[in-house]
Amino acid sequence: MIQKCDTFQVAGARDDVENIVKILGYPERSTMVTDLITVGIGCVLGTLIGLLAIPIMGIPITLGV
Repeated sequence: MIQKCDTFQVAGARDDVENIVKILGYPERSTMVTDLITVGIGCVLGTLIGLLAIPIMGIPITLGV
């Protein structure tokens, strides 16, 4: 029984596949693109968190240590 949110893998000629996609729903195509904004935000936040130092017995301890 086909239910909502089921995923199908369809193979065939490009035009035929595009036609069946119009009937079934929307295509979920794989991609090799990286979201650079998310990576950049992660790098900035990681750097800022890594700058925090907690002194323990006079020795500054950071996440990088």
